[in-house]
Amino acid sequence: ALRRLTGELIAKAEKTTRRRRAPSLGAFHALRHSFISFAARAGVPQLAVRAIVADSNAATTRLYEHVDEPTLQ
Repeated sequence: ALRRLTGELIAKAEKTTRRRRAPSLGAFHALRHSFISFAARAGVPQLAVRAIVADSNAATTRLYEHVDEPTLQ
């Protein structure tokens, strides 16, 4: 009985695991936008942000940076 129950639990776990999808590229991209924007608002130097997100070009990092008017002032 224990073997049958164990087998059923393993089969159910495998079925559940197969249904899970990998995180989407869109979710990662949104996280990147959020991180760079929050870092800019917090005053983190852009050079440090570029190092963290592995951007070699400052223009690329600026594309992801969304800063509101009060932060700019």
